[in-house]
Amino acid sequence: STTKAHFSFYTPSSLSSYYISLNTRLPILSDKKVRRAFAHAIDVDELIKNVFIGFGTRCATPLHPSSAEYNADLKPITFSIEKAKKLLAEAGWSDTDKDGILDKKLGGKKTALSVKYLANASKASSMTLAELIKSNARKAGIDVVIDAKDANTLLDKLRSREFEMISAGRSITPQWSPSQNWRTDADNRSGFGNEKTDEWIDALEREPNQSKRWVISKKLQAEIYEEQPEIMLFCPQERLVIHKRFEAVSTAVWPGFHPVAFKLIKD
Repeated sequence: STTKAHFSFYTPSSLSSYYISLNTRLPILSDKKVRRAFAHAIDVDELIKNVFIGFGTRCATPLHPSSAEYNADLKPITFSIEKAKKLLAEAGWSDTDKDGILDKKLGGKKTALSVKYLANASKASSMTLAELIKSNARKAGIDVVIDAKDANTLLDKLRSREFEMISAGRSITPQWSPSQNWRTDADNRSGFGNEKTDEWIDALEREPNQSKRWVISKKLQAEIYEEQPEIMLFCPQERLVIHKRFEAVSTAVWPGFHPVAFKLIKD
């Protein structure tokens, strides 16, 4: 086409990610099997394909998949209602009253597996994700109640930890510095961590040797993956169109290109 004759198209992966944070401090979400069941009940591939037109890269940890210290041994959790059901059964959840929603005695009281999901009311993709999660979770016996709020309210709820389940996103730095988000005494919104993970984080911050740093980093990523305090969804891809009279290189750093690196191609 005429457009392709004059323009080059780029889709670099952005240094950012979308995820769902689970409040592990709450009795219903304190069991990692329940959190992993939620992860299995989310069809991320369908979301990328139908909502983001295919422009997304699956990720399994808080790091970007292109990072040298990304733990590639950890694979994104697959969509499987059967696996979700199996995990919930192992965690002691069953449908004792046959209403389609699993229940369990917590603190001596019968409790339905019902979770409030905070979504961004002003963002169509966030609402579509919420509806997808609600629909699929129901098949596993989980009742997801969508609570749509504006972006500022969502951020306030996330910061104050007044949530059960919430959609969120964050920028990713080229070199991971996990102390702010993951230390137990820092801005740790999901409630993840213990003395062991705090020690790893401190060691990671102090370690100057790159290869030793990667070992610690991958171990910490594996622990986060095992516990699933955040369900990692994907890293979005930028969509760039640059005129062919310029020689340009796309980059993962926003906005996806460096204008100073452009070179005018002379005729």
